[in-house]
Amino acid sequence: MSFFSLNILAFRILGLWFPEETSSVCRIILYRIYNAFAVTAMCTFVLSQFFALLECLNDTKELTNASFMLLTMIAVAGKMFNMTVYRYEISRMVKLFDLEPFKSMDDREVVIKSKFHRSVKRFISVYGTLGTATCTLITLFSLIRDMPRRQLLFKARYPFDDSASVGYWVSYIHQLYSHYMGAVVNMTFDTFVSALMLATSAQLEVLKYRFVMMPSAMENERAETGCKGNPEEVERMEAKYLRNHTNHHLAIFEFSKMTNDTFTVSIFLQYCASSLVLCVSVFTLTQLKPLSKEFNSLLMYIGCMLVQIFIFCDAANDVTIRSETMAEGIYKMDWTSLSINSQKSLVLIMARTLRPIRYTSGHVVSLSLVSFSSLLKLSYSVYNILTQSSE
Repeated sequence: MSFFSLNILAFRILGLWFPEETSSVCRIILYRIYNAFAVTAMCTFVLSQFFALLECLNDTKELTNASFMLLTMIAVAGKMFNMTVYRYEISRMVKLFDLEPFKSMDDREVVIKSKFHRSVKRFISVYGTLGTATCTLITLFSLIRDMPRRQLLFKARYPFDDSASVGYWVSYIHQLYSHYMGAVVNMTFDTFVSALMLATSAQLEVLKYRFVMMPSAMENERAETGCKGNPEEVERMEAKYLRNHTNHHLAIFEFSKMTNDTFTVSIFLQYCASSLVLCVSVFTLTQLKPLSKEFNSLLMYIGCMLVQIFIFCDAANDVTIRSETMAEGIYKMDWTSLSINSQKSLVLIMARTLRPIRYTSGHVVSLSLVSFSSLLKLSYSVYNILTQSSE
């Protein structure tokens, strides 16, 4: 199974993964209409919450209650635009893994990639379960608490009377649909970007393996071709293998740059939204009765926010560490059996690893476990400001 098969399936259902250009014109047009409907529903949901926010600027408690979901949905809208605008580039990135030099060459490489694939599935399982449970819990509590009083799922302002029967049901269904869609977009997008990062880690591990196996691979090739160890022929063979491995290394750097350039704005939006949502949610949590329905649902929501930003930082941190240790992987090979020219080439390749791959948030913050802890500190600082302003 591909690294991205589950994410692509979810994107298709959400209207964010367009059919191939070879598909029928009718199918492409219908899917574009579906995509426009999904994006419009999310944008109108964001606008309705924004106008509601303007009505409670003088009340800190009401402001926090109205803003925590708005910030999350702004990030979701940014992700939907990201997938729509860069759909061709994203599709090309996924297809690269079926081509050389990213394609698996033997069973051992398949095993290496499967280890990272299990990490992707673990992210999807944990994040998906927590996100679905949180959305379901918030919806159930709203059905019990809000519907008898004709209140909406979230604080919002519509251009029609939402207290009337028809207006209420239209606005409630709109919020319910957008709420679930936003949760699924978050889960799918975040795990997809993390999967791209882990796929980069997998390629780095595959490249280390190819370097280690290079002497034995050349020995097998000489045995198959009947080469008797002519020095010039051996050196040409070494140059061929080193050229292939160098191209693979450069392709990994190019892929990471392409991934970072494509998603860095969305990651930055999520990073900023998560820092604010965490502090606002914790502030709201302190105003609720412990173990109440609202308390439990909000606690699960905070858990989703923490997992959401953690999977970005963890996957990016893994890529950085593996790119930093690439030189160690090269050193483990039997380099003493190579010619002097090949050894000099290895030194140049190792020198390139002194600048490791780093994924960034908006080209400002390097994603890592250190930046994750910094985010928590920032959220706590903003929480203190909110607490002092409400006193």
